[in-house]
Amino acid sequence: DRLSGHEKDKAETSADSKKLFDVKNPEDVNSLTIRSADGSEIVLAKVDNKWRMTKPVDAAAEAWQVDSLVRDLLDLESHGTVATTETGLDKPKFNVEISAKGGKLIKFAVVNKTQLGDLYIKIEGHKQADVVSSDVYERLGKPANELRDKQLVGVAANNIKQLTIDSDGQRLVLQKTGNDWNLVGPKK
Repeated sequence: DRLSGHEKDKAETSADSKKLFDVKNPEDVNSLTIRSADGSEIVLAKVDNKWRMTKPVDAAAEAWQVDSLVRDLLDLESHGTVATTETGLDKPKFNVEISAKGGKLIKFAVVNKTQLGDLYIKIEGHKQADVVSSDVYERLGKPANELRDKQLVGVAANNIKQLTIDSDGQRLVLQKTGNDWNLVGPKK
């Protein structure tokens, strides 16, 4: 704690200078797109401040999973740079796009992990590729199903008052009175 306030600020700034992206707050991110080499695509967007998957299916997203992935992507730090000719970035495994408040758009390509356990990423607009930790690699390759919220109904069971089931032209209607369920259609 011998550093003065000014020196502490300078030290923190130099530590932050390894961060690759200028979006500091994960809450500012409003969409994330992951395109895989096989052509599959996962698109996640914030709708009314909640994460929603729009591709490959339209469904609610598992917010904590998406928030965690976004945070880890924004926290990527460069451990050095290499010429893109040495990286295999001509055949990326993933292309990632992150959009954030203020019209910020981050685009980068990701290649396989190296034998040393690092990743090469090529940020759009940068001449060289950056060497980063490979911690996020497996998470980028997760199937869409793992990011989708599997709970179909967002209402607590004790708040449901009526249930209608349509099957093969027949309709059953159940209604809750107090704690009891009663069949009210087609007959009581």
